[in-house]
Amino acid sequence: MTGFCSDGAAIMTGVKSGVAARLKAVNPRIVAIRCVAHRTALVMSDTTKSNPELQAMDSKLRQVHNLFNHSSKRQSEWEAFAKGYGITQLKFPIFNATRWFSRLQCVVVLTNNLAELIIFLGRATRKRNSKQPWPAGAATLEELCDVQTTAKLNLLRDIMLPLDVLSKKFQHTSYLLLHHVRKATQQVAMELQIDFIEAELLSGQHYDNFKVSKRHMRVRVMKLDASNHCAAYQLPNIV
Repeated sequence: MTGFCSDGAAIMTGVKSGVAARLKAVNPRIVAIRCVAHRTALVMSDTTKSNPELQAMDSKLRQVHNLFNHSSKRQSEWEAFAKGYGITQLKFPIFNATRWFSRLQCVVVLTNNLAELIIFLGRATRKRNSKQPWPAGAATLEELCDVQTTAKLNLLRDIMLPLDVLSKKFQHTSYLLLHHVRKATQQVAMELQIDFIEAELLSGQHYDNFKVSKRHMRVRVMKLDASNHCAAYQLPNIV
């Protein structure tokens, strides 16, 4: 055994009684390193803790998940509605707080189904009478109809996709050598710099698609809801 890789926990890297220390006691030449994929996730997790915008997005993702996760009836109503529009991702997942990249799946599902969810919530909140209000549904609908929220969701998706690819590369056996890790990191850094730093305006595939039509969500909601009952919930134009 010539090398040892761990998540960096004290039990693994402790100087006196950690696993790495015990292995070096048997083989002083052994190389002990921390998992680069795990450290990438830790870096992103620390970024979230220090960024109010990312914390707010986490809150919105939880909000959507909790709407249906806490009620099997609402989940069934959503599934029946969504299947009519050909949606196959019927559940809104929740991320694991210790696995930062698990947020990507949450963002992807929400952005893919956003127009349909707006229509569903609009209809559901109108059907409930004063004796059976659904304040959580109404609050979530208002959040999702905010153009800033929609833009940030698409922007976050564009940022997370290359970082997720990088993390998965680190988990592959072909990225064991340092120069492979450095090259992959530099490629992603360059991609993000071109899209989000050097450009005069923020850029990215999904964010750009969102901006192409200034009435993107408005048009889509109107096409899906032929009865035009969601006029009050259409998104404003994007400048």
